[in-house]
Amino acid sequence: MKLMPILITFIVLAPSWFFGGGGNGKGWEIETIDMQGDIGMDTSICIYKDEIFISYYDMKSKNLKVASFVDGKWDTEIVDASADVGAYSSIAVDLNGCLHLVYYDATNENLKYAKKDVSWKIDVLDSGGVGKYPSIAISKDAVHITYYDEKNDNLKYARIYGEEKRTEVVDYSAGIYSSIAVDSSGNPHISYGSIRGKLFYAFLKENKWIIEEIDRDIIIWESTSIAIDKNSNPHICYYDISRDDAWFLKHAYFDGRKWKIEIIDPDLIGFYNSKGASIVIDDLGRIHVAYFGWKGWDLKYAYFDGEWHIEKVDEEGDVGAYASIAIDSKGYPHISYIDRSNLDLKYAKKINYEPDKSEKPSGRIFAITGREYFYETISRDFDGDKIRYGWDWNNDDTADEWTEFYESGSKIKTIHFWDKPGIYKIKVIAQDENGYLSNWSEERRIYVIKSMQILNILKKYAS
Repeated sequence: MKLMPILITFIVLAPSWFFGGGGNGKGWEIETIDMQGDIGMDTSICIYKDEIFISYYDMKSKNLKVASFVDGKWDTEIVDASADVGAYSSIAVDLNGCLHLVYYDATNENLKYAKKDVSWKIDVLDSGGVGKYPSIAISKDAVHITYYDEKNDNLKYARIYGEEKRTEVVDYSAGIYSSIAVDSSGNPHISYGSIRGKLFYAFLKENKWIIEEIDRDIIIWESTSIAIDKNSNPHICYYDISRDDAWFLKHAYFDGRKWKIEIIDPDLIGFYNSKGASIVIDDLGRIHVAYFGWKGWDLKYAYFDGEWHIEKVDEEGDVGAYASIAIDSKGYPHISYIDRSNLDLKYAKKINYEPDKSEKPSGRIFAITGREYFYETISRDFDGDKIRYGWDWNNDDTADEWTEFYESGSKIKTIHFWDKPGIYKIKVIAQDENGYLSNWSEERRIYVIKSMQILNILKKYAS
């Protein structure tokens, strides 16, 4: 199939933590879900209403398991123990709450598919050296699956419509690390790599696969993950280890006119490590990424609301590999991953976002003692909580005065005066109604003088 030429713009956007911000796990709840044996590889997570489902591989028993959070409690079950099965699992839930799973049968080198409404029904979808790196997505009327044909180095696609199942080759020259998503019209979009390290994207248009080479001068490592925004534009996250001095987590996206590529996290270099990069987009168009932070062996989370923010979610031991992310109905992310120190399945959910760092205060730079002046700022809270502002008027890293609470994104004015002349550095911090604090804003320098000083200066220049 002919590759389509595309225009790529490369952007480097350093996230907020790179300049001193960033989180440290605050606003997250973390649980160990399964510690029965050596488990937790190849996790995949999906959410249906308030129910959470995680598929994963039991390395010791070599079987496929699912953990379910239903009616307020976690339960685990073995889905398939017929052979060495369960690696590379991918799980999805349809509109009726039925679970769908694809995974690799290492014993027989085939692709397996499991569906559960009341009980699990298991089928072999394809066989003969196929089935690694499968990914599943569900539209209103069909199940869409992509996977790797290792024997022929092909990317393959399977579609299940009712009882009808069909498979086809998408790309005859690449196909590792595939991920699939569907747009609002039910059309499949696939990200994947080649053994030579390039990033590719394929989509189905008028029953024909269109293939594009997105990032060529790279070496992809272990993961690609794709999500589709409300405009049906693709977003792909992936690791790039092509440079000797720096490894990156990258984000490639189509903005409606051309592909753009940016760096989410530039600080991953350490050594080759396990996969774990997963992307999802919420109903408001905000991008969420969960990934394994190789350098610190920790679980990291990045979100984009006009700029990238990065948080460490879990850093207790060697954690974060095989990360998978899903968004609930309120827009909060849920992440499944493995604790490699103990070989346990872990789960983290976001319970609150701290406000963004407030804008640098604006207002008069020169002030006269005893006179009142207005100073303005603004902050936004990712989950829409109301915000109050703490003003540090004398640069002692303490909020000297708190405002009342305002709606997120409202520009606020605060009146202040100084009774002594001097040079003051002012800044502001934001706090949401749940008590979560932002970082301090940038400082603004204010020069405060007495009115008699102004008169003397005017007399001096008048003479």
